[in-house]
Amino acid sequence: MQSTKRRTTKPSLVELAARVGASDMRGRSVKPHAAEARVTSANAAWAKCFGLVSDDLSVARHAAIRCASCAAHTYPSAPEAVVELGADLITWLFLFDDRFGEGAADDDVRALRVRFASYEHTLSSGVLPASATVFHRALVDIRNRALALADDEWLERFAHSLGLYFQGCLLELPFRRAGRSPDVEEYRRMRSRSIGTFPVFDLIELSSGLLTCEEAGLADLLRAREIAALLCAWVNDLYSFPKERAAREPMNLVSILELHYGLDSADALGAAAEVFNTDLAVFEHVADIIREKNPSARVRGYLDGLDDWVHGNSAWTGLSGRYRAT
Repeated sequence: MQSTKRRTTKPSLVELAARVGASDMRGRSVKPHAAEARVTSANAAWAKCFGLVSDDLSVARHAAIRCASCAAHTYPSAPEAVVELGADLITWLFLFDDRFGEGAADDDVRALRVRFASYEHTLSSGVLPASATVFHRALVDIRNRALALADDEWLERFAHSLGLYFQGCLLELPFRRAGRSPDVEEYRRMRSRSIGTFPVFDLIELSSGLLTCEEAGLADLLRAREIAALLCAWVNDLYSFPKERAAREPMNLVSILELHYGLDSADALGAAAEVFNTDLAVFEHVADIIREKNPSARVRGYLDGLDDWVHGNSAWTGLSGRYRAT
């Protein structure tokens, strides 16, 4: 995460190339939720209340991410309570990822698995462990507020979605420890999980209508969710490439395209934009197939929510300080 201090240096050629690559991604205009300013204030207070931020530096870093803006862009027509819940969940995911997602220097896969399991259990049960962290307590609050709008079947799916994010972190850890990149297909499989969007996608149902178990398990709908997650990941990777390249981060689509196809940075950024555009076309095709089957209003609303997330995330990412090189 970045300082809020204004930069005085000019962007590097790589940063400029990343911006050009981002501009090549196809999208549509997005009007953020009208309650963005109120949600921003409530989200800042929530993060302080639960101790997710505790000093001036962490407060500034959280503000630079613009979590409430992310929620306003990705839930543009949801009730304000859902947008506020989305902002808090997005905050939880970003700050948890910074603290635990990549593992501490002395963590191994087993240690991370045990840690992650405690959070998944807390979300499923609402019970805090004896050594509860601020993240456990904040997660219980998110759980309780979501359940006021949902039911136990939804909660089970929500906890499973969080578990998929944890699985993605575990899959990436050996590559990150070795400083080695996976191939493109392997990266796609793990990145759809590690990007952490499945839990935030579940909040769509809180305004579009709770899916039945049969609807939530539809193969085409699951495919649409997976592609939507990858689309969010590709935007993340493209904007963060200059920062992650400087940090020698191996888990980035642009770096992987460079390595495995012998491309220079500019061509790899262009190729990453093409990956996004291709996946967006597939997402739209899968959504059309689902709609042609005359699904329920709940499924149609969920598809619209996924589309809002894809395009809202693209519009928001360039505004966030999280992805800028220092």
